[in-house]
Amino acid sequence: ERDGALLHHPTGSGKSLSAIVWSLLTPGPVVFVTRAAARVQMAREVVKFSHTIEPYVCKPAAEVRKRDKFKSLAQYVEYCAQNGKRPYIIVGWEALPDYIDQILAHVTPKSVIFDESHKGKGHKRWQTVPADQPLPTGGFKKTQNDGTEIAFAPVPNIATAAARVSRAAARRLATTATPVKNRVDDLWAQLDLIEPGAWGTRLQFVQRYCDAKTNLYGGLDTSGLSNVEELLERLGHVVHRVGYNVTHA
Repeated sequence: ERDGALLHHPTGSGKSLSAIVWSLLTPGPVVFVTRAAARVQMAREVVKFSHTIEPYVCKPAAEVRKRDKFKSLAQYVEYCAQNGKRPYIIVGWEALPDYIDQILAHVTPKSVIFDESHKGKGHKRWQTVPADQPLPTGGFKKTQNDGTEIAFAPVPNIATAAARVSRAAARRLATTATPVKNRVDDLWAQLDLIEPGAWGTRLQFVQRYCDAKTNLYGGLDTSGLSNVEELLERLGHVVHRVGYNVTHA
């Protein structure tokens, strides 16, 4: 019943089935973000487990075939509206930046699933641009303590696109077998996708939970760990973990 959750389940434990069932709990359009190589297979899984859903797989025009029922997302959404169907859009992580505008222009997702959520662990979503020039779409300005302005524009990458679809949805689920490959810093972007804004900015997160400090080269060292008990308590409310010892028993 939670609006945001991270399933930390090992490979072969049924993450896809869990995500599909979760997406069907509440009426409304669904956006399913997964690995590009798994898009078609995931569409088959949705059909298999739901019996009534006709998913749409976002793919380049060069991959559209004559036998495909829908030639475009617009045609698919129109078909769903005319036949009382639930839009169920499946898109690859790598292609999400190319399709995000089109997806949000046609549907307001009720639920979004970030399969293999470690693919979206990138945290760079903004870049500085000249403040004296027109702001790009989605950009904003910030006034510093000395009165000067800094302008920011969204970076056209996977992290920004994922954040946009996350904030457009009402329910969010992330699934992964390896949420942290290198350091706790990897968690922030995934947690921000399932609970937008609840974990603060990336800088605030690493300062509180990664013992962030300036390194010898003037950069930020985020390889540490701090406030562990608090972090684990907070994660206990949003992370559902299943160990290998359970699934392999």
